[in-house]
Amino acid sequence: MTQDRARLTRRIAIAAVAAVALVGVILVIALGGLADDEGRVVDSYRIGERIEASGAATVIESVTLTDRRPAGDLEAAEGRRWLIVSVTQTNLGTVPLFVANLRIGINYGSALDQTDDTSTVDRVDGGLSASPLQPGVATRLDYVFDVPADETDARNAVVGVYRVDRVYGDPVFGDTSYSSPHPVGRIEVADIEVAS
Repeated sequence: MTQDRARLTRRIAIAAVAAVALVGVILVIALGGLADDEGRVVDSYRIGERIEASGAATVIESVTLTDRRPAGDLEAAEGRRWLIVSVTQTNLGTVPLFVANLRIGINYGSALDQTDDTSTVDRVDGGLSASPLQPGVATRLDYVFDVPADETDARNAVVGVYRVDRVYGDPVFGDTSYSSPHPVGRIEVADIEVAS
């Protein structure tokens, strides 16, 4: 009798866990949590064209490969160079927008997978902090990447503009959250300006 009761309790527990798992899967699917981003079409742009994403308008002005970084006049490390993506970004909202919500990536070949992370973002005029962007004000910024000198190939460079406004909060730990950036625009760079 005790064994039957234990077996019945085990079956009820297994059924309850399975039901909770099933409800979880249904909620994830219904809320689009497993949506496949791989098949999404990413629009192509040219240097100088406007791309709107994450509440900002971004215009890629130029891409420069240099040994000396303009802000601070820093020299690149041995075997490295600075790849600088100069942009004009305008906050389209009504409140200040932090640069962390805007993502620019540099890639080689066709993939937009953010293989190189931005080292820093410099404000071109005044050398002040790049963030936040004030509403309606066009701001010139340099997204600076530290790249290997021998792997940078102008024929394969692609600048990606990413949307990062998909931020998820964590109900257990409170304010902890993360973003899920995905590309919204690609700019193939025909010529990278080379400066010394």
